[in-house]
Amino acid sequence: MYPYASTGRGQYRLHAGIDIQNPLGTPALAVADGTVVYAGDDKTFAWGDGKDFYGNLIVVELDHRYYDQAVYYLFGHLSEILVTQGDRVKVGQVVGSVGSTGIALGPHLHVEVRVGGDSYADTRNPELWLKPFPGYGSIAGRVVTADGCAVAGLLLRLDRVDGGKNRWWPEANTYLAGMPNSDEEWGENFLFADAPVGQYKISFTLGGQVYEKVVSVKDGETSAVSFEVDMGGTR
Repeated sequence: MYPYASTGRGQYRLHAGIDIQNPLGTPALAVADGTVVYAGDDKTFAWGDGKDFYGNLIVVELDHRYYDQAVYYLFGHLSEILVTQGDRVKVGQVVGSVGSTGIALGPHLHVEVRVGGDSYADTRNPELWLKPFPGYGSIAGRVVTADGCAVAGLLLRLDRVDGGKNRWWPEANTYLAGMPNSDEEWGENFLFADAPVGQYKISFTLGGQVYEKVVSVKDGETSAVSFEVDMGGTR
């Protein structure tokens, strides 16, 4: 999976969603109840970072609102679309099929969450909205200076400290300045998702100083952690 706000260590564009690899034609299921506000391609209108970016896509407005704001999810790169604009969809309903249309290196489902508007600038981290599998949880964190400024572009590691197996994606970056938006409630600038339940150490180095904290991942929950750093490296 290609996580939110990642650039693949500089290999790709800043990512506004998550990519979930699946075989071509795998059913794409609605993740929440809502109304389809768009179903088609993006050859004439740029739903992403330019036209023909997501290929075949659908955008659904949720029935649920968040801090009195509209919430949308987007599925991109679909090989087939099975809904039309104005349709009501229910969670678990098949709305399309996984594909590689638009800009895609192979078959996968691109998933975005947008809050307050349905534009590319309104994205939030989808991992905070998708329910974890049983036995898994996530860690939402902040790395900030003493005056509360978010620190961008740090590489953080996640390591098990309880003897359990480590996760398959043991690194994350703090969000870069600009488009990656923090959640209104969590205020995160990094996220470790899909971590098996257990005890973990989060660590990073800044200005020659090693920072680390131990945090528990609980079943189906998001744990919060925060670091305050000295940009001069003396803390």
